[in-house]
Amino acid sequence: MKKLHLLLILLTTFMLSACSYNYQITEAQVTHYLKEHVNYQKTYRLGSLAAINTDLNQLTVHIGRNNQQQIQLSGLINLRLSSFIKNINFNCHGNFSAKPIYSQTEGAIYLTDIQVKLNNINPSKYSTIVSEFLPKLEKSLKTYLQSHPIYKLNDKKTKQALIKRFAEKIDVKDGYIDIIFKP
Repeated sequence: MKKLHLLLILLTTFMLSACSYNYQITEAQVTHYLKEHVNYQKTYRLGSLAAINTDLNQLTVHIGRNNQQQIQLSGLINLRLSSFIKNINFNCHGNFSAKPIYSQTEGAIYLTDIQVKLNNINPSKYSTIVSEFLPKLEKSLKTYLQSHPIYKLNDKKTKQALIKRFAEKIDVKDGYIDIIFKP
């Protein structure tokens, strides 16, 4: 049994070395992962008279385009103000720039040093109402994006389980992330 285990490790090491010590994760893969796994929804109470419900969707990903070693996300943030007087629906556009980091223990890529910019409030007649609320929303989105991976290797898929086991770090390239294996 030990010989079989050793043989599998050697075979895996050989296969990984034949792959030039890296595995690429594309913008499309990250976007697909985010659509399936990121579900930001939060309700903010404004006293006992009103609440704002928020959700983030339509995320798009750009890897290493404007700044090497950075990922840019953009998405639509829907806001619904509910009060006993009136219900109002509006949205704004969010832009996020961050540095990705790799967690070897989880086989996941997280974001750090996140910069958040919210703009393009629609309909614009509500921009004064929303602008007072934006700093809270920016802080909440930043915390959420730091605590949830933007991509996680799947332990149930043999190739990704092996990548997780032998991966050491990541490198951001134009349009993709390289997962670099241990030498």
